[in-house]
Amino acid sequence: MEYKYELHLHTCEGSACARDTAADMVKAHHLAGYQGLVVTDHFFNGNSCIDRSLPWAQRVKLYCRGYEHARAAGAQYDMDILFGIEFGAFAGEGHGREFLIYGVDQQFLLQNPDLLSLNRAECAKRIHAWGGYIAHAHPFRQAPYIDDSTPPDPSELDGVEVYNHGNLRGEQDPGWNDQALAFARRYDLDMLSGSDTHWVQSTGGGGMVFDHRIRDSRALIAALKSRAGKLIWNRKLREICYQ
Repeated sequence: MEYKYELHLHTCEGSACARDTAADMVKAHHLAGYQGLVVTDHFFNGNSCIDRSLPWAQRVKLYCRGYEHARAAGAQYDMDILFGIEFGAFAGEGHGREFLIYGVDQQFLLQNPDLLSLNRAECAKRIHAWGGYIAHAHPFRQAPYIDDSTPPDPSELDGVEVYNHGNLRGEQDPGWNDQALAFARRYDLDMLSGSDTHWVQSTGGGGMVFDHRIRDSRALIAALKSRAGKLIWNRKLREICYQ
């Protein structure tokens, strides 16, 4: 059997740019044939809807609501719901770079209240020490909110989102995904695909397919590192080729 997973998804509980609730997003993915998904709401250094003036612990609790609501909804459909983060640029780097982080959890965030002040190496060290995984999200995207025009830096990365469905403009790909694919091959980084979905109507453009269920973040990281999955590339399956 094959099992389909969305690896890049936003909810209106955590992301200011998302339109639909976690429960609605889960239902839409169930109807689209997905076995599970990772909730990757924008973190506090991105387009988060969480009040940044609140104490850290309170912010973290509110930030995790999207995942918690998604997990509750997923239980109705026997879906695998995982926690993730879309992290804004590391301290000292230009605005607009974003990274998908898997394998951390609410406890990790509570124990690292200085996370936003750390540079790339320091932040990555803590994430990896926790058993986490870092993938560059849409590394070649061009948009008004991205003011960093320097080439992507492969240091500290485990993987690259080589296909991001949100990169398409009216179903036309400006080439950013192909650039990301070449970047992953050049530096021998794991390849990922995600829809970057913010509302139910954008369900299904990306994601990955595995030959077994991904029941938790450890299983997801192991699957990504084994490079045995298939990419969903504009709603079609694509074998991963690292050459």
